[in-house]
Amino acid sequence: GSGEEGAVVTLFDDTNGNGKQGGSEATLATGTVIGGTFSIDIALPNGTTHLGAFQTDIAGNSSNNIGSTDLDVTVDTIADAAPTTAVVINDGDGFINNSEKAAVSYTLTGIDASTTATVTFTSSGGGTPIVVSGLGNGTTSVNLTGLGDGTITAAVSVTDTAGNTASGTGDTSVKDIVADAAP
Repeated sequence: GSGEEGAVVTLFDDTNGNGKQGGSEATLATGTVIGGTFSIDIALPNGTTHLGAFQTDIAGNSSNNIGSTDLDVTVDTIADAAPTTAVVINDGDGFINNSEKAAVSYTLTGIDASTTATVTFTSSGGGTPIVVSGLGNGTTSVNLTGLGDGTITAAVSVTDTAGNTASGTGDTSVKDIVADAAP
């Protein structure tokens, strides 16, 4: 920012929103104006901070009594859907057979409106993982033909609009598409 040469700029959390630092409103940081400019780094908590500023010149005169226009700064470092997000494979009997493998139904729950989910299907029997992205709450299906027989694991993660990620509760099923040999 800019200010009067030699002045001290104070950044504060304007919790009451009046543009003036009072009583219990915390000073976040200070910096000195050099060459007409100042730069201040601050660490803010998760959530919204009403950032106010004032300067005190070298004679001790403060602009705090005039007030400032607050800048609302929102810090979002936590994906807000987990751990309520879950994926359930709708296999009914705990198995995915040959007739079901191309359209395996699964349901996603607990996804906030500000997040999207990604489900990754893998198999203990090998095959390239199958990743389905951009999902919300609801039931859909996936083709698991490319995964080998074995334990199928569905893992879910969510990403919010700020790019934060979290994992949810997954599910398993057994893929068995080979009929047993006749006795």
